[in-house]
Amino acid sequence: MRILRIRLRNFRGVEDREVSFARDGVTVVIGPNEVGKSSMAEALDLLFSQLDSTTKAEVKAVKPVDRDAGPEVEVDVETGPYAFTYRKRFLRASETVLQITRPRPESLTGRQAHERVEQILAETMDATLWKALRIRQGEGLGQAALGEAASGSLGQALDRAAGTVPEGPVETTLFDRARTEYDLYWTPTGKSKGDWPLREAVNQQQAVLDGLEQQLRAVAADVERDADLMAERARLVEAKGPEEARVAELEARWRAIEGLVRNLERLEAAESAARVTAERAAEACLGRDAAVRELVASVGERDRQRAAVEAAAPSLASARARCEVAGARLAEARAARETAEAAGRSARGDVEFLRARQALAELTDRRASLAAARAALADAEAAAGSTPVDEAALEAIRAADRELQVAHALLEAGRPSVVVTALRDVTVLLDGAPVALPLGGAERRSVEARLVVEVPGLLRMEVAAGAGDAAVAERVETAERGLRDVCRRVGVGDLAAAETAAVARREALAARTEQRRRIVELLGGDEPGRAEQLEARIALAERRTSGYLEARDAESPMPGDEEAATGRADLAEAAADAARTSEAAAEREDRAARDRLVELDGAAREAAVRLDIAEADVAAREQALHGAREAVPDATLADARAAATAALDAAGREAAEARAALESEGPDAAKALLDNARLVVDGMAERLRGLEISQAEVRARLRDHGEDGLAERRDQAVTARDAAAAELARWTQRADARRRLYEALKTARDEAHLAYVGPLRDKITSLGKVVFGPTVAVEVGDDLRVRSRTLDGRTVPFESLSVGAREQLGVMTRLACAMLVAQDGGVPVMLDDTLGFSDPRRLEAMGAVLALAGASCQVIVLTCYPDRYRQVGGARSITLS
Repeated sequence: MRILRIRLRNFRGVEDREVSFARDGVTVVIGPNEVGKSSMAEALDLLFSQLDSTTKAEVKAVKPVDRDAGPEVEVDVETGPYAFTYRKRFLRASETVLQITRPRPESLTGRQAHERVEQILAETMDATLWKALRIRQGEGLGQAALGEAASGSLGQALDRAAGTVPEGPVETTLFDRARTEYDLYWTPTGKSKGDWPLREAVNQQQAVLDGLEQQLRAVAADVERDADLMAERARLVEAKGPEEARVAELEARWRAIEGLVRNLERLEAAESAARVTAERAAEACLGRDAAVRELVASVGERDRQRAAVEAAAPSLASARARCEVAGARLAEARAARETAEAAGRSARGDVEFLRARQALAELTDRRASLAAARAALADAEAAAGSTPVDEAALEAIRAADRELQVAHALLEAGRPSVVVTALRDVTVLLDGAPVALPLGGAERRSVEARLVVEVPGLLRMEVAAGAGDAAVAERVETAERGLRDVCRRVGVGDLAAAETAAVARREALAARTEQRRRIVELLGGDEPGRAEQLEARIALAERRTSGYLEARDAESPMPGDEEAATGRADLAEAAADAARTSEAAAEREDRAARDRLVELDGAAREAAVRLDIAEADVAAREQALHGAREAVPDATLADARAAATAALDAAGREAAEARAALESEGPDAAKALLDNARLVVDGMAERLRGLEISQAEVRARLRDHGEDGLAERRDQAVTARDAAAAELARWTQRADARRRLYEALKTARDEAHLAYVGPLRDKITSLGKVVFGPTVAVEVGDDLRVRSRTLDGRTVPFESLSVGAREQLGVMTRLACAMLVAQDGGVPVMLDDTLGFSDPRRLEAMGAVLALAGASCQVIVLTCYPDRYRQVGGARSITLS
């Protein structure tokens, strides 16, 4: 088989990638980690082994995590005479498509396509060898499972290499036919198969025969059973007569015992009546005695209660006296407390009055200050309102004045000027006005239109201005008019007056702000209603102080200040506390005296009540006892009691005699014997009925079996069982013969197997000489695994070799097998990230080994380290990004 191309779409992290492999030779696929190299090997497994409809975890694991798409795999394959393109999509929009191009075109989809590929691969490829010759990532140190592949194309190639079969197409050998025949009769574990229907037929026929023989045995048993039932029935009929006579005898005895029972019941009833009469007489005597005792006890109780009433009188009188004394003390303490509290209230009233008077004075001063602040606020607001020069107006006047100054400056700058300098003290006329100039003095004048400079008696000079000042002069005139208009609107003459008015307005606004703050301070806040609250507080203080002095006790002097009033109030409160403490003590004393009086009075009343009850009880008991004695004297009660006791004794003796007579007859034993005899007779009758029913059933079965022809059916069953057993014996003979033949051929083949281990060993050794040197030799076991390596005369077991050497031998073993089976088409060798433990020299040698293998088979290498395979001659490199 050759894999020519593979394409993955939406497979793990691969979105879409296509890779083409060399048909023969080595193809090295290079790429970094997680680029999808190992995914190609995994995709081949899923493509060939799983249906597109599967939901197994191994298929779900390759679904991309960043998009909802189904993994898709497509390959171009050549195997045997077939060439085809095979594609599958899993999980989402599942699809299987097969396009065969040779030996004849075919197009299949779905399960048909899957099954067709399985058929082609089974026909042309050794699947076991394909799996054995692959090294997955992380499995580079293990040896190939070649023993499992020895029965397929590898075994044929080794046979051919060992000379045990002719070259050319491999025909079906005798061993294969023997194995095929063996497989028809025996399982791989040596258990027979295919004989179950025959054994089941024998078992079924034997079961039928066993059933018929069982029925025949049942018929014989029924015959014997019928005779036994007849004999047993006769014995029961014979034994039943004496048992029935015994029942009649026991019933007569029981009737006599029942007469004794009835007589005993009558005498016991009479005894019970006599006992009731005797008990009532005894109760009457006991009741009379109890009435006498209770009367005596009642008289004693009356005397005790009378003594208690007489003893309680002195204590009660003493308690009444103590209660009156305690009440008087309580009244005195209460009066003293009321006097002290009145003095305290008066002192606290003085304190509250002085505080209210002080608060009234403070509130009155605050109201006066508030009125003054409001007046000052009104004056400030009037002053601010009477001055129209606000900041905006002042700024407008200042701007107009600046404009006028600028215009004058421009005018002055544009006019000619004349400077007259005195060379000696002189008087000069400027436009007729004399100007005295000292030596060196100078006078500068600008010429608006014309200027006349004259030195009397000496010179006269006229200076005329030019025509270019008209526009500047007009600007000056406009600025002056603007300044006048602005000043006129706010009622001032010039900038200085405006400055003065603005200062006055600012002072008025500051005063207004200050007075507003002062008003808020006096009111305690700027919330609405603060003034009304102030007036309400003043009114309250006035009410608290108004009329207090007139209503106050004039005999008590008014303290001079609040501190003195507070001290006197504290003294008065202390005196009131002491008075309340004395009152509380007096109340406790009065309460204790009253409680004691109530307690003693209650006890006296209770004793009097108990005395009245005791006297009434004595009178009632005396009257009741007197009435009872008049009705029935004490002697009459005693006589009645003696007569009732004698009658009870006579009735008891008669009942005892009747009881003894009954017990002498043994009533319980007689009843038990009668009941048992009846049960025995009833059991015999029931047994007879059961025997009759059983005998009828047995005879019915005998009639049925006689009509079924059991003997004839048994003979037929024996014939059928013997026929099935003969067929099973023939099958067993055939199976034993095939097993002996197969085992003999297998033994011979195992012996030959030792011969074709040599070609594999020789091929591994020849490749090993390239890597390890000319002295290398390997030992290969019966399972086609390398047992040891000999180098320079030293033999080391495979497991004891270095990691790199074990990995190199594992790769060479797979390559050797691929080279041996290449003549039959073979399978690709796929190596995923191997040779990670090889040094540079060994890597160069392994490159030569891969090149040798690539000359006859297809080798696919997947790696993220391209330097490992740079020295593989003739290799085709594919880089994945």
